[in-house]
Amino acid sequence: MKCELNGAMTALFFVEVADAQTELEEVKSAMPDLPLDVIPFPLSEAFQWWCEDKGTIVPTLAAIKAAGAPDGVEPLGQQVPLFACLEMQAESKEGKPALPLFFVHAEAKEAMEMALAADEDTEENKVEETFKVVSLSLQRAVELLATVPSTPAFQFVTPVSSSQYVAGYLKSN
Repeated sequence: MKCELNGAMTALFFVEVADAQTELEEVKSAMPDLPLDVIPFPLSEAFQWWCEDKGTIVPTLAAIKAAGAPDGVEPLGQQVPLFACLEMQAESKEGKPALPLFFVHAEAKEAMEMALAADEDTEENKVEETFKVVSLSLQRAVELLATVPSTPAFQFVTPVSSSQYVAGYLKSN
């Protein structure tokens, strides 16, 4: 989807498929003759478009609030927050440890709770003090990967709703 932002045309890449579908319906109601659809797009390419000022990645309102934004902030133009539990690691596609970075705060918290539940040796009070979900921006995560050699590998975790949408999209096309 394209819109005008800061006087220039830019593509919009939505983190949450429901936000993209809402925007699509608004545009379709204004321009019913255009053949429009929500299509999956790789994060790496969306980020590249953002770096070249050709696109904007639109985070969810819930994510920017979970990252500490005040009430009333519009998601368009905001940094994309990512959420992680720094004490948690997953295995990357290469079989090496990687820090999972979630686009949805609740999904990060759920993954952390599942990991803790699997660890029978953890004491309840220790969990509350040591394990928490923190946020950093997508831009900062990429900067760390590009400039700090000691940065661990990151695993960007697609929101569940997006994974479900992509699966359905691929089946129908």
